[in-house]
Amino acid sequence: MTKDTGENKVSKKNISRRTCLKYLLGLGLGCLLPWGAVHQAEAAKLTEREALAQFGINLHYPSLAFGDMSLRQQTSAIVVHHLGFPDGHDASAAEVHNFHRNQGWAGIGYHYLIHRDGAVEKCRPVEMEGAHCYQNNGYTVGICVGGNFEIDQPSKAQMEVLAKMLSAMCLLYDIKPGSRTIRGHQEYNKTKCPGKNLQAKLPQLRIRTSMLLDQARSK
Repeated sequence: MTKDTGENKVSKKNISRRTCLKYLLGLGLGCLLPWGAVHQAEAAKLTEREALAQFGINLHYPSLAFGDMSLRQQTSAIVVHHLGFPDGHDASAAEVHNFHRNQGWAGIGYHYLIHRDGAVEKCRPVEMEGAHCYQNNGYTVGICVGGNFEIDQPSKAQMEVLAKMLSAMCLLYDIKPGSRTIRGHQEYNKTKCPGKNLQAKLPQLRIRTSMLLDQARSK
């Protein structure tokens, strides 16, 4: 968990790079963009809902009111977290949201929360900067897994859904799964998050994510 700093506040007039690229393509101006930008713009045509549907993920939508946030200008990595409460409590998104709001943040810092039964709650809007990985919020999506994996193991349902969530985000943002793009929070900041037991599973998660992504793209 990290502070929702002032860098997460911006005028509503700001337009994201992703929105701009979509607009340019709509005008037929893709030829004016370098190939990499065109490729990213084409990938951006996929909506969050469509990407999640590719992997059979149904989101639960808690009622959460947020303060000022800013659009993320790029997305090139995904950060895996655990809730990390000392008693291993698998808190709801609303509980975490209230806790973060009481810290003076805009709201829950993660974009998604995966519970022990595999249910997924939508948290902060995925296109907005999170408040989950200090100095790395501007280009990452934050996925949190409910529990404390310093003392417990993630459930089988959580592991399978996490792989699907990672695959959906890779599909949505044209990210290639790897050790530089799918990382635990502790690989960025001084923290034990996402816990030693989940951190140890990241290599196999990356492999599983690559397999699911290849299957989705071959359809």
